[in-house]
Amino acid sequence: MAAGTLAVAVAACENTPVELPEATNIVVPVTALTLIAGDEAGLTAQVLDQDGRLIPDARVSWMSSAPSVVAVFDDDGAAFVEAFSVGTATLTATYGSLTATVEVTVTPDTRDMVQSVEFMEESGTYDVVEGSVLLPFQAYDGFGELDCFGVDDGLFSLTSSDESVAEIDGLDGCQVEVTLNGPGTTTITMSSNGASDTYELTVTAVVDNADFVGVIPGIAVAGQIVPVSVKAIDETGAPIVGQTIHFDVEIGTLDAVSVQTGADGIATVEWTVPTDLRDIGVQSSYVAFSAELPSGRLEGDLRSVTVTPDAATSLKLFHLREEGYVEITEDTLTFATATSERILVASYDQYGNLVETDNAMFATTPDDVVTGTGDTAFFDGKLVSISPYADVSSTTEEAVTLTVEVTTAESEVLETDLAIKFVAPTPI
Repeated sequence: MAAGTLAVAVAACENTPVELPEATNIVVPVTALTLIAGDEAGLTAQVLDQDGRLIPDARVSWMSSAPSVVAVFDDDGAAFVEAFSVGTATLTATYGSLTATVEVTVTPDTRDMVQSVEFMEESGTYDVVEGSVLLPFQAYDGFGELDCFGVDDGLFSLTSSDESVAEIDGLDGCQVEVTLNGPGTTTITMSSNGASDTYELTVTAVVDNADFVGVIPGIAVAGQIVPVSVKAIDETGAPIVGQTIHFDVEIGTLDAVSVQTGADGIATVEWTVPTDLRDIGVQSSYVAFSAELPSGRLEGDLRSVTVTPDAATSLKLFHLREEGYVEITEDTLTFATATSERILVASYDQYGNLVETDNAMFATTPDDVVTGTGDTAFFDGKLVSISPYADVSSTTEEAVTLTVEVTTAESEVLETDLAIKFVAPTPI
């Protein structure tokens, strides 16, 4: 019986031949791919047998026809694709005698270029006596980042449809500078990289007027003396002589609050910015004027000015303790070994106002015991700045000198030293 059973099994096998899988096709997910220069992508390829079934262990190899345009690297049978430069390349997947291709096109990366521009307002009306105006706008690149500074690279085109009404002076950050020349309406057009927007500007000429003239800085520093001038003109544009102009400021002092215009129609006062900002903090202040003109019109205006500390002239060191940062007045600080202590440096102007501190360098000699550096918000009165700090620590008893060097915004180098002694803690 055993022999008979074996014969049947052999006969059954001979009557039903087994067909082994044979690779007949390579399938890729796409036949064409577009990438931006600098982009990366992944591709996979599947090898199928004569019945369209996946051959699981079949690994294909990849090759690029133009590696300088698109490079392809084998990643365990998959393809890691990296686009280097603008152009085209054919990626070929190979398994035995079978091949499949993907056509890759690489386009320029324009995402860092301006993609959209938009004036903050669609239109506006100004009087010719104002002399010039700033028209704010927004420009965004392909990453959604605000980009208003391409004028130096010629990326923005600015035009006025009627320069007898107004002409373009250029850009000031995210604002178009426009000079007002005469009454009428003109279209201001801004364009960049195919994106554009327009602003309808109407210029009027009133009977008489008064306005700020000269430069009122957007930022004034502690102790600065700022001249503030106002000019009054009649309907012909001629100066109005003897016109009383009233001035006002939010902080600081004026050398006069009411001044009459001279032969040129201009009245000028001097605004002295406070030297001590510790009680008021860094803030946006204003300068204003008012006048009743011969026509009976009441005219006035207000300009915002940010008040900041003067340039940094000195440094102070602070030690972080339980009660916060405490100014270091000692010549030498003594720390326990194996503990970490934080020393902060702050910059001050000539009036004792806290100034933003950048580019600080910490070093200790003879041994380097600086274990870390960083920066943090530091308050002094109502003033706050980002100030650098260093953490120091030593496991042995030693004396070192900490040298702190700060490069100011004006490229001046300030330096201060601190002696530090590390001693073993007293046993309890």
